[in-house]
Amino acid sequence: MQRVVSEGTDFSILANLDIDALALEYLRRQRIVVEFCDLRLPEYGFYAWHPGAKPVIGLAHDLKTRLVLLRCVLWEELGHHATASELLRLDPFILCSTVNRGNHDPVENVALRWAAVQLISTAEIRWWLYAGGGTLGDFAQTFRVTPEMARERLNALQANHPGLWRKMVMEP
Repeated sequence: MQRVVSEGTDFSILANLDIDALALEYLRRQRIVVEFCDLRLPEYGFYAWHPGAKPVIGLAHDLKTRLVLLRCVLWEELGHHATASELLRLDPFILCSTVNRGNHDPVENVALRWAAVQLISTAEIRWWLYAGGGTLGDFAQTFRVTPEMARERLNALQANHPGLWRKMVMEP
């Protein structure tokens, strides 16, 4: 598949799609180009790196009507940028976010974990639990994330905050 990318990002389009200010600032500061592309399922987005060029995040046009999924895919692609090793950055590469998830890709798992932690702070989780908590679906809806992102954020708590995890009522 050919991907055509411009040299800049139209931040007004992203802001109109309810992308949070923290993500917009991160994109500006890191000089990441964001483009909406003609991607087909199972692909939702990609992160492309080429030494000497601006990093590129491509997002499927279909995400413009699925704002929660758009938010999560964008943050996961930002996670690829934030967590890619210097060794990986020696050569050009492309990492994709797809519908078909596997639990065995450490690069994807690290990016997803990074995104989840950025999107929902431990303080926000405590607030939510002390306000009454609820199910995983309630948690995802409250923080405007997908159930997958919500589950990943809660999994990130297990080592350091097992008490918080146990207070949550999980759906079967």
